[in-house]
Amino acid sequence: MDLVRLCPICEHINPSAEATRCNSCWAFLTETSPIPRTEAERRVARVRIPIWRRRYLLTALVLVAAFLIWRIVAMFDLLPLLFRPPAPQSDVSADTIPGNWAQVRRTVNSSGYTPEQAPEPRTILWTFDAREPLTTSVAAAGRQVFLATEGGRTLSLERDTGRIQWEYESPFPSSSTPAVTGDLVVTALRPGKVVALDRASGNVRWETDLGEPLFASPVIAGGRVYIGATDRDLHGLDAATGDKQWRFSSDDWVNAPVSYDGDILAMASRATRVELVETGTARRKFVYDVSGTRKLAGGPVIQGDLVHFGTQDGTIWTVDRDQTTYPWEPPIRFVRVNFYIWGFASLPVQKGTVWTHSLGGELVHAPVVAPNTIHAATVDGRTVAINLFTGEELWSRELDAEVSSGLTVARNTVLGGTADGRLLGWDAATGEPLWEFRTGGSITGKPVVAGGVIYVPSHDGKLYALTGP
Repeated sequence: MDLVRLCPICEHINPSAEATRCNSCWAFLTETSPIPRTEAERRVARVRIPIWRRRYLLTALVLVAAFLIWRIVAMFDLLPLLFRPPAPQSDVSADTIPGNWAQVRRTVNSSGYTPEQAPEPRTILWTFDAREPLTTSVAAAGRQVFLATEGGRTLSLERDTGRIQWEYESPFPSSSTPAVTGDLVVTALRPGKVVALDRASGNVRWETDLGEPLFASPVIAGGRVYIGATDRDLHGLDAATGDKQWRFSSDDWVNAPVSYDGDILAMASRATRVELVETGTARRKFVYDVSGTRKLAGGPVIQGDLVHFGTQDGTIWTVDRDQTTYPWEPPIRFVRVNFYIWGFASLPVQKGTVWTHSLGGELVHAPVVAPNTIHAATVDGRTVAINLFTGEELWSRELDAEVSSGLTVARNTVLGGTADGRLLGWDAATGEPLWEFRTGGSITGKPVVAGGVIYVPSHDGKLYALTGP
């Protein structure tokens, strides 16, 4: 009797009853019992799929499964859940105690508001001459004022006198406001470097090169330094070491400060999207796309359950921060919008919309979010106050001036700079003009109120420290 071994893998009939491996696929035959050749041929005749066809079928199935897994992971953004960014070494944030304005829009949620009352500027406490136009606002903390310039200097000034305490010089310009926490001052240089300086001496503590130009100001919150770059990424650096820990990719340059509220961070690209990101995973939670020809004006502000932001067409938007965007929603909305364009349906209301309000002019800077009111000003000088929760316009005024800086709200006073060099103050409750102070050049840096002093950078090269009578 002719005994053979039938391969359990490829069903090849091995002629030798003593064979230990299959002559076709090289699979082990040690666990296969010898059977008569006629029995082996009968079994093979039931289903005869050539080994090459089996291999291709198996490869195709593996590739299809891998593609489906990849699409599911990408669609539901699961990678950040599997590979979480490391936790920062500390939980430091920029100091918001009374008398401080420690980063670009003061608070970690970038509200632009301080409960401190602004003085009526009647006295020039001091001026500092930088010998070059000043375009960005300052940070003030403790007994120091910090200033970064287009000439590549980051300076610490004595808060009482304006004298230089120390100076960090770089060959690279800066478009950012420094951020202060503890004994660190973090400054951003335009070619892509983020530098942490010792607050007392100005010595470099760490330096991180992000490799892409930076136009945003750093925000220190929850132990990280968050800053956007022109590589379309929002970067999170460990505030203690400068290590790159956290990154989130958007659809365009990220050149506005972020808004932080514990487990959620709100950010805006230069294009049309505001995105809510989980700080623990760097995972996108919610996307709100204003679409069309609108561009975002500055960054968003989280306040409680709401997120507020403006667009350059003069619209203020408020959305629900507790919403979640699911993978199938954007294409469905795209189809519904096209149906509207073709005249087959009404314009769909985007998920998460709470209210919108049109100012009727061009908006360049982010609105300021006070406890119950939003304040904004168009370029042509129309300033408005809007109810935070309903979007109702409380009042509007014409300033008869081109507003060239972002606004600041200091308790009962709104402050803004103009292209003709005036710092204006008006009543936050009514919009009535209160006072003005004239500098020697256009004001593009946001005025800052800290410790009973107003700090105003001007294109005449001077930083003005103004106090009341």
